Amino acid sequence: MIEDIFTKHAFQKGYRVSDRSDVDRVLQEIRFEQSGLTENDAARLGQMLNVPAVLLVTVTGMNVTGQPNGFIINGVTQYNYTSRCGMSARLIGVESAEVLGICEYGAATPTSQPRDYGAAIVLASEQIADAMPARTLQ
Repeated sequence: MIEDIFTKHAFQKGYRVSDRSDVDRVLQEIRFEQSGLTENDAARLGQMLNVPAVLLVTVTGMNVTGQPNGFIINGVTQYNYTSRCGMSARLIGVESAEVLGICEYGAATPTSQPRDYGAAIVLASEQIADAMPARTLQ
């Protein structure tokens, strides 16, 4: 879901996006670690994909909180739930492994279910993707 949101916004802003199968193949070649990509790993990945920069997006936290809404139905207290999601993004330049840009957003939205993170994930993804500058042609 997150990948689709970023891909859509990247295309709308004039970016070309590497095919997921290319990224998967390269990640296997460099033995991608579970802990995530460092700036140097991202630069190496970008060089192998022949791209100028790599965008790394991290989900920094998710939760759903509930507050009693005052209603009791069949002896069960009813709740209003709020889904929250935090994300950060780093744009890494391939040539220098330099962080070219960084942003962080948090989103909160009402939900009807105690484990429904989806709407907050979409909202946080949209906020970060909207913040990406349009590609400037050189």
